[in-house]
Amino acid sequence: SGAVQTVTDLAANSVHTITETTTVALSAPQFTQQPVGGSFAKGETVTLVAEATANPAPVYLWFKNGEPISGATRSTLRLENVHPFDAAAYSVTAVNPEGSATSSSATITVTLDPAAHSVARWWNEFLLDAIRTDFADPTVHSRNLYHISAAMWDAYWAYEPGGWTQASALFHQATPASLSDAAQAEAISHAAYTVLAARYAESPGKERSQFGFRWLMQRYGFNPDNTATVGDTPAAIGNRIAAAVLAAGLVDGSNEANNYADTSGYVARNNPLRIDFPGTVMAEPNFWQPLAFDVLITQNGIPLEE
Repeated sequence: SGAVQTVTDLAANSVHTITETTTVALSAPQFTQQPVGGSFAKGETVTLVAEATANPAPVYLWFKNGEPISGATRSTLRLENVHPFDAAAYSVTAVNPEGSATSSSATITVTLDPAAHSVARWWNEFLLDAIRTDFADPTVHSRNLYHISAAMWDAYWAYEPGGWTQASALFHQATPASLSDAAQAEAISHAAYTVLAARYAESPGKERSQFGFRWLMQRYGFNPDNTATVGDTPAAIGNRIAAAVLAAGLVDGSNEANNYADTSGYVARNNPLRIDFPGTVMAEPNFWQPLAFDVLITQNGIPLEE
């Protein structure tokens, strides 16, 4: 709608501006594009797009299985390196002062082809996923990478013909009564799963990681709740190997039981460097200097206390 301004008593030889104002009607959000789900292989990038018309422009709030997703306030939701934990029904609500509207639900499913890689490769992939959502502790994670590899090594060679005549066990030497590729994969999986479930039990990303570990076990058709260590079954052999790895880790000097706390009494020779101050002051330039941050956030977005 428009309004025309009437002007009278205009002076001669002068320039006057007549302004016509236009009022745009306010409106509540209405979706013109709905998000579309689908089936995606683990590791793919998934992009959900929704658009709504409204005046004023709406804010978008995304939901996963009805629960709000923190920080997801754009019309596009991007899931990078999609993980089994991401499988869900997603919807978005567009909100402005005139009202709100909720999109239709977009269901995301996540698939994995066990034959695409070896069983050991898949377990390493899920370990890397767990590292990405944990604190940035390079020495802790490198230790976990070694222990998972060692556990799978012991399970692998237990099921190789003439296994222990060709290789040496690292933590536990098992000799099953019969050999098969299926039994080998099951033993490897139980060994890896049990170590991973223990090592990432208190990770800040534990909900996602633990879900993934169990999902992979079930994807192979193995029972993650089978914790037996007695007997000659592949599950029992894998669980015994894992138990040996975990027991050794408690007495290797890492202080794992105390969250790897440093008990060496080490004191830095240099005072912490304040990165927001100019210049560098080091009493001992040949030695390490810690950094002082007002706010410290790891590369995967996890805030740390001073």
